[in-house]
Formats: sequence, C-alpha cells, structure tokens
Amino acid sequence: MFLHKSYQLESIKFINYIDLNDDELQLILTWRNHPDVRKWMYNTDEITLTEHIEFCKKLKLTNNKGYWLVQMGNESIGTVNINPFYPEKNEGEWGFFLNPKHFKSDAVLMLFYYSIELFFSELKLDQLRGYVLKTNISSLILNDFFGMVENVEDSQNKNEYSSRKLTRAEWKLLNRNSDNLKTQFAKFVKNYRLKQ
Repeated sequence: MFLHKSYQLESIKFINYIDLNDDELQLILTWRNHPDVRKWMYNTDEITLTEHIEFCKKLKLTNNKGYWLVQMGNESIGTVNINPFYPEKNEGEWGFFLNPKHFKSDAVLMLFYYSIELFFSELKLDQLRGYVLKTNISSLILNDFFGMVENVEDSQNKNEYSSRKLTRAEWKLLNRNSDNLKTQFAKFVKNYRLKQ
C-alpha cells in the first residue's frame, strides 16, 4: 500500500511513521505537543507517549491514512499526512506541522512544495483537500501561494475552518518549482499585502 511506504524526492525524504524508531516517534510527539503547534490542531490536547505509540502501531493496519517524517538533507523539518484517503475519489485530506525550530525558516516552503509533489507525482492523487483555521493567517497565505483555493461548496468552510482544495491539473498549471521558492514567495506576500 502506497500509504505505508517511504519516499525520496531529490534531497527531501519522506520517512513513513511505521519505519521510525522510538526516538524519532518521541521527537515528533515533542513537536506535536509544542504549544505553538498544538494550537492549530483539530485536537489541541497534549498527546501522551503511549497514545502516540499506539496510534503509530495502528497505521500498519489501515489503508486510509499515511504519515511521514520529512527530512531535508539530514535535518528533520516536520511531518505531513494524508488522513483520510478516499480511494473511490483518489483524493486525500492532508495536514502538516513543522519542527518548531524551523518556524522562522524557509523549511515550510520546501515541506509544502515537496509534499504536494509527492502527493501528485508519486502517489498519483487527483485532488488534495485540507482545512485551515481561519485565524492561522500564515497557513492561509501558504495555501494561497501553493494554489490551495478556498472550497466554498464545503459546509465546513462556514465554520472556523477554511476548506481548501487543489487538483493535480491545477498544480501543473501553477508551475511552481523548488529553485527559487523563497523569491517567489516573497513577491507573492508583497502582492498579497498590497491587496489587503
């Protein structure tokens, strides 16, 4: 099952949670429970190590979700997931969080770019969906930059979350590349602020 595999795109590694050792799983839990990460989650409660290990063990038994530790070179920069995966539609709902030490770096741009590339180029999904708290302005801007447009038909959109979607065809048309993401993003943010 493709949701159980690990992947590499250029220098970016996506190591499946089921392939991680206990130290790596504990590191991810430390990030996840960090107050500046947790506040943006569906579930804002702290998760215990036992709960986390049990969750990760169950990933081997499911075919509708996948979780990956993302490494840039030898540096662990965050995690991404597809949860759930809808095989009948060939689409998934994705999420991510960063290693807190990378909050002020361009690692989030690389994580976003290569995750979308993984989902469309390697996993061959037709569409990605996601939900962003409407108060998470940084994430909303990132979603806009990477073409994840607001899904106004989704009933969740009327609540505290902004429903987002991106198709594989839309991603190809956007034509983002990893070579100058930082420059592209800086221009995008400048124009974004001018529109506000």
